[in-house]
Amino acid sequence: MQAENLRGWSACLLLLLLLLPLPAAAGTVVLGDAVNGVPLNATSDWLRDETASLGVADLADPAVQQQFRSGPAPSSVGLTTAAYWLRITLQRPPAERGRDWWLVIEPLKLFDLRLYLPAPDGQWQERLSGDRVPFGAGRDLDYRQFAFRLPDTGAKPLTLYLRSQDPGGLSFPLSVWREDQLHSHVRAGDLLLGLVYGLLLGLSAYNLFLALTLRDKAYFMYVAATLSLTLYLFHMYGHSSQYFWSEWPWLVSAARVIISSLWGIFVGLFVMAFFQTRQFTPVAHRLLILICGVYGLIIGLRLAGLHGSVSVMLNLLTPLAILLVLFIASVRWRQGFIAARFFLLGYGVLLACTVLIMLRINGILPPSRITEFSLPVGAAFESLVFSLALADRIRLLRRDGEAAYRDELTALGNRRELERRYDLQRSLADQQGSHFALLALDLDHFKPINDLHGHATGDQVLKLIGQRLLGCVRDKDLVTRVGGDEFLLLLATPSGPEMVQEVMRRIRKTMLNPINIGDQQLQVGTSIGFACYPQDGRTLADLSRHADIALYAAKRAAQSAAASAGVC
Repeated sequence: MQAENLRGWSACLLLLLLLLPLPAAAGTVVLGDAVNGVPLNATSDWLRDETASLGVADLADPAVQQQFRSGPAPSSVGLTTAAYWLRITLQRPPAERGRDWWLVIEPLKLFDLRLYLPAPDGQWQERLSGDRVPFGAGRDLDYRQFAFRLPDTGAKPLTLYLRSQDPGGLSFPLSVWREDQLHSHVRAGDLLLGLVYGLLLGLSAYNLFLALTLRDKAYFMYVAATLSLTLYLFHMYGHSSQYFWSEWPWLVSAARVIISSLWGIFVGLFVMAFFQTRQFTPVAHRLLILICGVYGLIIGLRLAGLHGSVSVMLNLLTPLAILLVLFIASVRWRQGFIAARFFLLGYGVLLACTVLIMLRINGILPPSRITEFSLPVGAAFESLVFSLALADRIRLLRRDGEAAYRDELTALGNRRELERRYDLQRSLADQQGSHFALLALDLDHFKPINDLHGHATGDQVLKLIGQRLLGCVRDKDLVTRVGGDEFLLLLATPSGPEMVQEVMRRIRKTMLNPINIGDQQLQVGTSIGFACYPQDGRTLADLSRHADIALYAAKRAAQSAAASAGVC
């Protein structure tokens, strides 16, 4: 019985073993769910070609093969002129035979990429890719990154070689994908980036409208900086070469340095305008001008054909620029510039994400989803937060603009507001053939209040008088303070004689009431003179002069009197 049970268990175990795929050779990647979309650099053998002189034919040399190191292979090595070779062996189990699998390399940029697959004649089939070749020729899938369809070799293992080189910063994260999962991966990444592009463009359009409305240089520079950042993201993530420059590989390669330098220039100009560095941080202002000049030099050198050296300059300059910008923002915050806190929050996150990208490009941080999408997410966050800073700036500009037309003590209109409103009333009266009046009002017995009770008490009296005068006129009328205790009231059209007399009656009545300040009860009188448009003049100066003449006539006649220069 025991023997029969043993034979039964042995048969089951044998059947199970037959159903399992044959074990792969050491270092071989077995295609399946376990490796779908997983980085494979750790399982790849690799070789650093210091002089970038090895070709695929040299790999037949046993001495060269011995130079390959067992994984893990690096996925990012930073600034180097060396070329890196990866060797990877793939094995298809029976369940994956007949399915489409893809080899995907997802760097942020890669100048020279070469894939070597075994050819039927025993040689190697070379696929040239990277930014140095047209978009369509460098990949098998219409995807912003580099994707190559893997041949189905059945039960036979597939060994391939990958050579990559980029003196501007070398990164080559490698993975394999089943086709359906790859398409989902592509759509998810493009959706995220599309949302970021749309947000940045939408906010740029909004801020451009504000810039045109307010004529504020800081807005124009911010729009330029945001648009250059959007273009940089669009280019860095491969969409510019996919949709616009697919046949111009030289432009794709050069634009990575040129657009990022333009972004640096516009950020510098924006910081100068936003923080008014020339006035408040003059030394930092000069340093920022120098940095913008070096960015311009980098653009010129890249257009002249230099590649690796300008990338080194850009990588050295950008951290210095970031530190200087953060220093300026911190100083201006300490100086009381409230909007600097929004800048530090929004642009601080964006600059931190820029540092993450630089650390990845320089091989300090490994490629990952965090480092890949940190910059677009940081850009979206910055745009949302910084819109609050710009809104605060609008509030300050509006407040400053309103303050220019307001009396600082009483918050009534001042002479500038009177001139502005007078022009509007004159135009309206001329169109309608109507009249309006200007009242000149002077307080009586006000000087003794200042002398006996102090100027602080006198200021309180002026404020209360201003509030009383506002209660005597219509909403469309204007009360202004134009001197120490002198007020001018513009009674909007139409203002006939009945209206003028009614306003003066209200003023005289309210002036009879004592003014209570603390435990003090004070009394002031008033004299009023008025002039009418157009009988007494067509300019504000003429009306003011006639109203003043009438005012002094009232003072000579009696206290708390009123006189007119003409008839409304």
